[in-house]
Order: sequence, then structure tokens, then C-alpha cells
Amino acid sequence: MIYKRNCLYCNKYYEGFGKKYCSRKCWRLAISLKPAQNFKDITGKRFGKLVAIRTIGKKRGAYLWLCKCDCGNTTEVTSSKLNRNRSCGCMVKEKRRKKGEWKPSKETRKKMSETNLKNPRRYWLGKKRPSPSLKTRKKMSRVHIKRREFHPNWKGGKTAKLTALRHSLEYKLWREAVFERDNYTCQLCGQRGGKLNADHIKMFAYFPEFRFRISNGRTLCESCHKLTDTYLAKGQYKELEIGGVVI
Repeated sequence: MIYKRNCLYCNKYYEGFGKKYCSRKCWRLAISLKPAQNFKDITGKRFGKLVAIRTIGKKRGAYLWLCKCDCGNTTEVTSSKLNRNRSCGCMVKEKRRKKGEWKPSKETRKKMSETNLKNPRRYWLGKKRPSPSLKTRKKMSRVHIKRREFHPNWKGGKTAKLTALRHSLEYKLWREAVFERDNYTCQLCGQRGGKLNADHIKMFAYFPEFRFRISNGRTLCESCHKLTDTYLAKGQYKELEIGGVVI
């Protein structure tokens, strides 16, 4: 519907869709002159360290007040935030400064530690997760072998046979069995724990029948393993053909 009348604000004749005003500008100016029904005069009132001085306009529909802080600075705060903003920012800075200087006592630290132990944020820290059973591990291995062909990086099984065997579940179980038999102790220097290797007494590449025999394995620390004659075959490693199969 098109209205033909004089604007209530500028008294200019117009023809358009506006019911009372010729433009949005006149409508905004007319509304700004109307006394707000929810306006509360808080001049001189104190909010924490802030004292309201006067209104200086509006911001997002709320009245903007010029306030003076006890520290001497002035700041602009909307009426909706005066109950939350208790200072110009000096209180936050003071708290941060005190927090940096403050150190908890031994009793406080003990209480904090007990609370963290009762209700830990990361509850899994320091806990040994139960390892899957042998049956589950075998099942996971079978599924992985079936699904590997569907991986985008699959290239038709180009991995060397020896490399595939060293990453198989059977090899991992043999390695664990050797460590448990030797009580995770190096058989040459007697070091327990640390970085341990499961060494083949008869070479993995040249004696396929002894690869997964526990009696053919021994636990060595990394430094002792490097001193053995069979470590990385000392440059003698090469592919062999055993029974018509290249290994």
C-alpha cells in the first residue's frame, strides 16, 4: 500500500510505503526523541569502583554511561553491564599481579593434590590400561590383513616378505615371550629395563625354521645389541631364495 501524506518528523510531503515517516532516517530520529519507558536515571550511583556520571548515547539498544573509576580513569559502560563491570579494568590487573606473587602453603598444596586425586581432570593418567587378550589381538590382525587392500595407499603388496614378517603379530608375540623369559634383563651386561631388543641368535634372514623359536632369542640392551656380529648383518644382509621363495 502506498501512502500520500506529510512526514510526522520533517513535515515533508511524500508518497511511499512508510505509514508515518518518509524515510528510515526520520523514523530513527523520531524514536530517539521519544522518552524511553525503561530508562532509569542512575547518575551518581556507585557500582563497585565505578560511579555513573551521565549518558552519552546508546549501544545495541542499551544506554551507554560515562563512568569514573576510583583509580581516576573514565570508561564507557552500558547499563546492562554495570552490575558485572565493577571497575575500568584495574581490579583485574591487580588480581593478576597478586596471583603471580601468591604462592600456596604446604597445607594448601596438599589439599589441592588430594582434590585432584579424588576428581582428576585427566583420569586416565598414571593408570595402566588393560591390554587386549591374545584372542582379540589375533582377531584384530586378521581384520587388518583383510582391510589393507581397501586403503588408498595400498600398492598391491609391495612390502618385502621379511619386513612383513617383522611387523606381524607372530613376531610381536615371540618378542614378548623372549622378554618375559629373560625378565626384561640384558643377557650380556645385566641391565634391567630401558631400551631392549629381542636378538636372534641364529639370523632371522638365513634360518627361517628358527625365526619364531623362543630358544633362538635373547634379550639385549641396545648398546650390547650393536656389538654383536649379527647386528644389521654387518653389511652382509641380502635377499636369499629358499624353497623357491625370495625372502
